[in-house]
Formats: sequence, C-alpha cells, structure tokens
Amino acid sequence: MTPDPQPCDPQPTDGQQGLLDRRRFVQLAGVGAAATAVGLGAPTLRESLAAASVRPEGTFSLGVASGDPLADGVVLWTRLAPDPLAAHGHGGMPDDPVAVRWEVADDASFRRVVRRGMERADFTSGHAVHAEVSGLAPGRDYYYRFAADGETSPVGRTRTAPAPGARPDSLRFAFASCQSWAGGRYAAYRTMAEEDLDLVVHLGDYVYERSDTRTVSDFRLLHALYKTSPDLRAAHAAFPFVVVFDDHEVDNDWAGDVSQDNEPVESFRALRAAAFQAYYEHLPLRRAQVPRGPEMRIHRRLTYGRLLELNVLDTRPPAVVRDWTLVFTTPTARDGEMAQTTVRRSRGRSATTVVWLLTRLARVLVVLVSGWVVHRLVVTPLVEDEDWIAGFLVLWLVVAYVVLPRLQRLLARAYVPDYFVGRTRTGEGLLGDPVNLAVMGQEVELLRAMSDAGWTRADELTWRTGLHLLRCTILRRTYPAAPVSPLFVFTRRQDLAFEQEIAGKPSRRHHVRFWQCPEGWYMPGGLRVEWVGAGTYDRSVGFSMFTLQITHKIGEDIDLERDHIVRTLERAGAVRSVHWVENYFSGYHTRNGGGDAISTDGNLPVIHLNHPSGTTGPPPDA
Repeated sequence: MTPDPQPCDPQPTDGQQGLLDRRRFVQLAGVGAAATAVGLGAPTLRESLAAASVRPEGTFSLGVASGDPLADGVVLWTRLAPDPLAAHGHGGMPDDPVAVRWEVADDASFRRVVRRGMERADFTSGHAVHAEVSGLAPGRDYYYRFAADGETSPVGRTRTAPAPGARPDSLRFAFASCQSWAGGRYAAYRTMAEEDLDLVVHLGDYVYERSDTRTVSDFRLLHALYKTSPDLRAAHAAFPFVVVFDDHEVDNDWAGDVSQDNEPVESFRALRAAAFQAYYEHLPLRRAQVPRGPEMRIHRRLTYGRLLELNVLDTRPPAVVRDWTLVFTTPTARDGEMAQTTVRRSRGRSATTVVWLLTRLARVLVVLVSGWVVHRLVVTPLVEDEDWIAGFLVLWLVVAYVVLPRLQRLLARAYVPDYFVGRTRTGEGLLGDPVNLAVMGQEVELLRAMSDAGWTRADELTWRTGLHLLRCTILRRTYPAAPVSPLFVFTRRQDLAFEQEIAGKPSRRHHVRFWQCPEGWYMPGGLRVEWVGAGTYDRSVGFSMFTLQITHKIGEDIDLERDHIVRTLERAGAVRSVHWVENYFSGYHTRNGGGDAISTDGNLPVIHLNHPSGTTGPPPDA
C-alpha cells in the first residue's frame, strides 16, 4: 500500500454545499412532477438514477465503513465499484474476483500498522468486502484502509468497545433512521461526522424501496445511489455503525412472508432474498449476518464494558402480530363524555402468534393450579407448624435435589436419544448446551492453546470445590479455576474444561467444555474431528424455575461465546486455520437443561491447532 493515506472522504465543493444549481433543480422538479402525474408519489429508481448529478469515481467510490465493534475488533467494509450507478448493478466491475488488501494502524499515517490481511471480492457478492478484524486493544481508536487494482481507499477511523469488565464513565453515540433519498444531501450526517462519537446506531429504513426495485441488481443500484452522498460516506468513515433493517429495505410494512400488497409468497420471498443480499453487500456486517436466501439473522447483542448492553432486535419475523386494533379512550371537554380514537392495521393473520399466545396462557394456568395444590397440601400444614421455615427448606432441598432429578432421569431415559444429536446432556439426562465447536489437535496442543489464549483450566467439581465456589459467589470473591457442572457427550462427562472469569466474580464467566472423540468416530455427514466442545457464557447465578435449583444462568446467544473462543485462540497464534461449516446444525431457539433460552445460527467452526513445535502446515482434511 502507498505510505500516504487519502483523506476520509472527498469534501463537497462550495457549489455542492450551497443551494441546488438551476439544472439540478429542474431535473428533480421534472422527476417529481412525472411521479405525481402517474400517481406514484415518488420517482422510480430509474428516474432517480437518471437525475443523479453526483457520481463518485474510483474503485472505492462507495467509501469505507466499520461496524459491530467488539472489545478486540471490528468488521471493516468496502465495495469495489468504479462506476457505482452503471446498469445491471455490477458497479462497473468485471466478472473476475479481485484480491483486496486491508490494513489497520494506530495512526492515520499508517506508520504503526497493527493488523493486515487480504479478502477476496467476488462478482456474485457485488465485489463487496467484509473483513472481520480481531486482536485489537479495547477502547482504542484505529485507522484502516483498503487497496485493490492499484488504488488505495479513503482512510476510515473506527473505535473498539471497552473491555468486558471495564466501567467507562460515558458512551457517546448517535442514532439515525428513515433516511429517504432526497437529493443525496444529509445535513445531519455532515454534522454527525464532525462529532466525537463512539458509534452510530442505525435503526432501520437505510434505503426506501421503489416501485421498480425487484432484483439484486435493482437493490444494488438503490444502495449505490444512497452512497453517492458524501455526507453519508463521511459518517461511515468516521465511526463504527451498528445497523438493523426495518421495513423499507424490502417493502413497506412487510413481516414474515406477507408483503404490503399480499403478493404470492414465493414471489415475495424472492424479493426479500434480493433485498437482503444487497443490504449485506453495502453495510459493515459480520459473517453471522450473511443472508441465506430470504432469511437473514439480524438480531445480535453487543456490550460496552459494564455500562451498556445493546440488543439489536429483528422486528419483522413471521410471529409479529399482523392484525390489530387499538382503541384510545380519553375524556372530552364536554360533560365528561368519553371520546374513542380507533386505529386499525390489517395485514393478514399469523397463526404462529395465536399458537404462541395460547401456549403461554396454558403454561400460566398450569403454574397457577400447581401453586394452589402446593399451597393446600404443603405450605398450609407447614405454616401451622412453628418450624415451618426449616420444614420448607428441607422440602425444597428434597424436591429440587432428590425427587426432580430422579424423575427427570427416568423420563429422559425413555424419551431423550442417547446418540449424538449436537447437544450435551445433563446428569439427569436432559438436553444441555449445544455442541458449537470442533477441534483438530492433540490434548497437549489443546491445553497449551487454551493457556496461551488466556483461559484457565477449571477444577474438578467435588464437595470441596463446590463449597468454595458457593462461598466465593456469595462473598463476590475471585475463583479463576472455579469448577463447571458436568455435562455428558459420548455417555461421559467432559474431559477438559476452561474458563475466563469476568471482573473477579465467579458468577460471570466465559467457559467451554471439551470431549475427546472416540477413535474412528465421525460427526454426522462424515466430518472427522478429534474434539467437540460446548462454549457458553455464565451471565449470573440465579434460581431455575425449570429445576428449582440454584445454578448459573447462561447468555442466550451462544454464537457470541463460540466466536469469542475462536478469536482468543486466533489472537494467541494457536490456530493454523479455522474451517467454518455453515448450517451444520439447524439454527434454533430452545432451552438447555437448566431452562435457559439458547439460540444459534447452526454454523460449526472446526479449529485446526498448531503443532507443539509451533510449525504450521496445511490443515488436515476436515
């Protein structure tokens, strides 16, 4: 790369910053009049493209961006498009793939480069580039740039999140939404780019669909049209963005497989697939957000130390209630009469929502009836006894730790399969945490790799270590090698367990269990690995309504923990390669044996560890 970086983004000229010139005004006025005449209310995409007077040039005409900052890294984005508004939405690029280099540095002059790498930009993905960078320091500013075809991109600036246990005093962020195209000038973004922000959160409606946006090429051109705004490019280059779609990225007021005009499901799914692909191609999103046809996993969670947990939600799933009526009753000024304002919205019914609601109501009813039975048969006799508190504790201990485990073990033996299904099993035989890692390497390599990556091997769970863990949890004292509960794969408990304590408290920790695979054993599909692992994050200690026991409560998105484990190993230089098997398991939302909700995209990383000597070579066949 050239030693002299370009500025973050070319600034608008004085003429661009001022009022629209006469020719530009006539163009826009003509487009608006034509749209009104045919009743569209907005110009078509083709009319907007024809009226666009600003066409950025160069391989990196659409700018650069960063997003989804973690404590140790970010994702970097660009798209190669020397002619961004060229017909067919290819950005003026040939069909051939292009190698794109990237660099991350401590300084804007790139004298202290801390990370560099290369990504492949393919024709099928619009020559978009998504580089997931790890190994950075928390809470730091970094500068980045790309190079391809003899050109160097503008320089972008990004900022990593604070360390997981840090307590920052404040967080400065801006949010944006509903940025309908109106001449390509976003004064808010121009002002935003001059601020000192930690991040920008975009809440949706990044683009607005047109009457003639149907294909991937159409949506690529729509996104490229928005990116011709120098103010939007400047904001992207200045701060990391966290983005989520709403409705207009696809179709007004859509949800699930139902469009605004109730078009055939297959037709709308094709439209959604095209819109999602273009959306991913033009924004700094991670591998977990790669669309799979008409489906895209947009929900995720980011943290800023102990100050903020940012939950990014998907508001367009099939279970969204699509028919509703709201009645607002308010007093009027005349004789205390009541006025009613009724708002109706009808977009087709969702049977999924009805089933979900009835299921929840049935569960509540069962709990209430069970509570009444327990009160009549157990609590009332105990209260009449002077030692009712001691009696209640004894009853709870017997039920939670003797009766229920035996009952669960009996039922699990009859109904839960004992062969490998991608889930661990608890001591009672219930389905536990998902298997979300696989490793190729010897035990000595795994032990050294985890140690180099900052993981502590967990103590075996005994009466002594269990009591010590309980004491440290109550007193909030550190226990870096705290034991983890036994889970079972291959009908045996874990062979190795590791953890990373958070903020010196054993109640919050990263942890992972490993089982060595039997000789000659293959995963479903013929995948050969030497270890399988289950990694989850303990977020707190609490009472489980599922088992009635005091236990660790895990974070729902186990993919975050899976990716954290992979990143720590990569950062420690303990990995030769990581082979991702996409859709190995079906992505699902369910619960583990303790009743904690869990979700995953179903992707499985196969981690090839370095040899003990530290030499590297080609990875063995997966």
